Amino acid sequence: MPNWVFNSVTFPEKQDFKRFVEKFCKAESNTVFLFSNIIPEPETKDECPKEYLLDETGMTKEGYRIQNDEKAWFNWYAWHCDKWGVKWEAMNFAIREDLNSISFDTAWGEPIRVYEKLARDGWRFSFAACGECNEWIAEGHSENGKIVFDKEECSQIQSDENPPPSCDNEDSTDSADFSGNIPF
Repeated sequence: MPNWVFNSVTFPEKQDFKRFVEKFCKAESNTVFLFSNIIPEPETKDECPKEYLLDETGMTKEGYRIQNDEKAWFNWYAWHCDKWGVKWEAMNFAIREDLNSISFDTAWGEPIRVYEKLARDGWRFSFAACGECNEWIAEGHSENGKIVFDKEECSQIQSDENPPPSCDNEDSTDSADFSGNIPF
């Protein structure tokens, strides 16, 4: 059973929020938020990069078995972790029109790769994530095509652009301070 992380994404302008919901928060007739609407999985074996292919027995190159009934050739776990920053799609999705925000839960961490992609694509937003036991929190925003962390406390975030501070040793003197205000 994973530790759940509560996530919220807020847009500074009502029209940006509405455009985001219209573009990314639909699946057939239901309103949902799917990371695959932003960073889609490969649909066929031919379009899948080699590093995400399973062998004919469903094993990864490291020797792990990945269950995938739909795409027996696809290492969804590695793809999701590498491309989204989390292993599963968002759960418990909600829209707060009065706050120009969406909220959802993820397993183990926030979808930092999704946030990075949205920032590169020009979306302006702020985000917050909190572990279910409040063991860590991260807050940040998009700025000039990148993610900027305003606050991180004992975060497990894995980002190419923003390595997390160390949480291994409470007595560590090499902690980082990401305090600041969201600029909108």
